[in-house]
Amino acid sequence: MFQKLNKAKILNELERNKGFIFQSVFSYAVIILNIIISLLAIRHNIKTFGSNDYGIWIICFSIFNSYIHFNLGFVNVNTFSFQDKSLLEKNKVLNSSVSSTTLHLFLFIIFIAVFYFNPSLLFKTPDEIFKFKKLILIMLPGGVCMILSLQMETILFMYSKKIILKNCIEFIRLGVLYFLFLVFIDDTTDFVFFGVFFSFLNFIILLITLYYFSKFFRRSEYKFYIPWDFFKEKFFLALSYWLSSLSVFFLGQSDSLFLGFFIKDLTLITMYNQAYRLSDTGLKFIRKINEIKTPKLYEVLRNNDLPVFKNMFNKLLIVNTSMSVLCGIGISTVGFLFLEYWIGDLIKFDYTLIIVLSFLCVSGSIHGLHIILLNLTQNRAEIIKIAIIEIIINLSLSFILVKYYGIIGLPIASIITHLSTILLIRIKRSFLLNKSNHNVNFVA
Repeated sequence: MFQKLNKAKILNELERNKGFIFQSVFSYAVIILNIIISLLAIRHNIKTFGSNDYGIWIICFSIFNSYIHFNLGFVNVNTFSFQDKSLLEKNKVLNSSVSSTTLHLFLFIIFIAVFYFNPSLLFKTPDEIFKFKKLILIMLPGGVCMILSLQMETILFMYSKKIILKNCIEFIRLGVLYFLFLVFIDDTTDFVFFGVFFSFLNFIILLITLYYFSKFFRRSEYKFYIPWDFFKEKFFLALSYWLSSLSVFFLGQSDSLFLGFFIKDLTLITMYNQAYRLSDTGLKFIRKINEIKTPKLYEVLRNNDLPVFKNMFNKLLIVNTSMSVLCGIGISTVGFLFLEYWIGDLIKFDYTLIIVLSFLCVSGSIHGLHIILLNLTQNRAEIIKIAIIEIIINLSLSFILVKYYGIIGLPIASIITHLSTILLIRIKRSFLLNKSNHNVNFVA
């Protein structure tokens, strides 16, 4: 009997390992394909439209991307609040998701309107303002589709575990977008086609998501209501994840938008964006490891097996640190030479910025893993506290350092903030683990 049980356990473990290997290979294949296509498209686009006009596209995309990060904090709360419950609760999930998404859509329109009616915050010439307004209006339907699909995507990935679908959507959102840029944009194409392709692909993603979402909820009943009781009950949890998303936004995703407020030189913003993309490419591979390993970490923590959890976390930390150091060295050597070779004739790169961004890759990797640790504990008070500290430190340093050191000041501010957060979480690690709320699931 015990032999049969052991054999079944081994076979089950082998199946899980096969699934893990397949998911990892497929995920990395999507990342590599996205990188190759985007590299080809970026050179083509900058050469076709110039670094100035391409900088307008970067800022427009950053505006939309920034609200997505704000929204993610609330999406996670709305999703994992139902994760441990029976699928019989799907009616409640459906009602709350659609209603809260409607509210976020309203907030999104207001957010975009602020920049549309105040373009002088980001641009200095009438021509830049005109192109910005035209592009952001064309991108608006795509942004609406992103808001509508985001909650549905998260729920589908949580319940149905459709990892392949998730990676396919990521590829459509980035790889196919840049492929369309590469194939259809040339000297005769109007600049606004950036926005046309963006909206078209997000509409396609919305249709795909709607199909799987309606299939999953086909027997559920929907009745619109504003879930005030839910928001009241989950207010502090929502606030903690919103602040966490906000701190991540200011620590990296907002760089191009943030620079637009202080450095109204679109060529310089384009240069910074391409250098930052080089740093972020290395982090994508490391983040994917963390994303795959996080559910296993949570499972161990939920079983209150703290020694095993600490051992797994420390091993993952060693892997993260080693890979990020190698990425940092690669960015400052091979990465810089590649940028000079690939688009150096179109943009002049600052090697000092590349060096600073290589350090940002290392600090960002270690910081990301510690944020996962913090989120896994579900200690809402500490998440709020640390997120507020991150925002204050990063914003204060960014204002000061960008003013005196230009674009290099932005990654330096993020590095200092990363190190401060890592130190704070390391000091509080034992307290956080012992006081963690293991009854609430975490959405990676």
